[in-house]
Amino acid sequence: MTIFDKIIAFTSEPKFFPAGSNPATDQPRDPVGPSSNQLPLSRNVSFYFNYTQGTIERLEIVETQANVNVTIANLTVPAGTDPRTMVAHVKFNTVS
Repeated sequence: MTIFDKIIAFTSEPKFFPAGSNPATDQPRDPVGPSSNQLPLSRNVSFYFNYTQGTIERLEIVETQANVNVTIANLTVPAGTDPRTMVAHVKFNTVS
């Protein structure tokens, strides 16, 4: 059996740039906290994508608040572009 367009080992790594950083020259930082899953609300979050195999045409980033999924970014991958070279910069709304 041949399976076409199966995506294998897809990951998305959220990172952030500290205040005063230059995204063009500085390296982003990993999330912080005991579980390494906390990002500052005052900074944009940058998502870096990776996978082993597959064809990706669209990426959707969803935020879940109070059991409600909200799409915060829809990215179309231009034909011939490797999504591993794309970075999605997202500004999250602060929950009050």
